[in-house]
Formats: sequence, structure tokens, C-alpha cells
Amino acid sequence: MFIHLHKSATFGEQVKTNYCVMVSDVRGLYCSTLIAGPVRVVMIQVKNLRSAVSCAAMATLGDMYVHLQRAMDSEVEVTARVLLHKASEANNFIRQGANFALGHMVQSCTPTRVMNALLVGGLSHRNAAVRSCTAQHLERLAEVMGMARLLSGKKDLTDRFLIAVSKLAVDPAQEVRWEVHPV
Repeated sequence: MFIHLHKSATFGEQVKTNYCVMVSDVRGLYCSTLIAGPVRVVMIQVKNLRSAVSCAAMATLGDMYVHLQRAMDSEVEVTARVLLHKASEANNFIRQGANFALGHMVQSCTPTRVMNALLVGGLSHRNAAVRSCTAQHLERLAEVMGMARLLSGKKDLTDRFLIAVSKLAVDPAQEVRWEVHPV
């Protein structure tokens, strides 16, 4: 981006003006309203029936979590629901792609929003693979947050976590119980 200044402006003023414009442009890049559009496009491609397109979109979503981090917080619940649905697919590489993207979400976004997204999207899902994936990522989230912080934090957060873990611990599917066992 180039800015045309009057001839009377000194070099220092030009640098300062260019710097201020660049900083405001960079801050604008991470505005949540600007992120919502590309995320919606990527989510549509995650649902694509072509497995190569779907895997590439899941990898892109994982990269967006890593690089945009907290700026993706507003989209966590919607994207987690789509990725958890993909975790129920029969193809192993599609499940791995969904787990990969969800792992990046757990590592990069705000823990309370991630927990809410996992609980809403996967705790009472009828597919055991989705509940297993939810249990796996709740266990990762407990590692990221630390058990001391998780259990001594807000009462609402602690209660929701304990209820979810206890519900998953008595799940009818053995794979779900196995995933939540370390917690």
C-alpha cells in the first residue's frame, strides 16, 4: 500500500504515516467480522463429498486455528460441530484430519469456548466415534489448562467439566470410556 504525501512532508513524517496505516491495516485483518467470511467458505468445503477437498479444508481450518488463535474464538462452536461430525466418517484419513484440526483448536483457542463447543457438539451425539473424539479432546483440554486450574476455576466451568467426564465415563461404548479414563 502506497500513500501519496505532499512534497513538503519530511521523510520522518512519511515513515510515521506509513507505519500508522500499516498497523491499522494489520489490526483490521484480525477483525472477527472479516474472519467469518473465509471460515464459512472453508466450512462448506469441509462438508464436500470429495475426500481430497474435505481433507484439504480440514487442514486449512487447523492452520487457521494455529495462526489466528484467539481471533477464531467466535467461530469455534460452529467449526467444532462440523469437525465433530466429520469424526464419524468411515474413512480413517478423514477422521484423522478432523482430529488434527480439533487438536489445533484445543491448543490455540480460548479453553472455555473450546470446552463449550466440544460439549455442545459431541457430548450427547448418537455416534460413539463422535463421543470418543469429544472425550479425547476434553482430555487434551484438561492437559492444556492444567487440572489444578480447571478444578479451581469458575464453578460453572468446573461443574460442566465434571458432569461431562462422569457422563462419558459411564458411556455404553467401550472406546468412549477408554478415552476418558486418563482424566
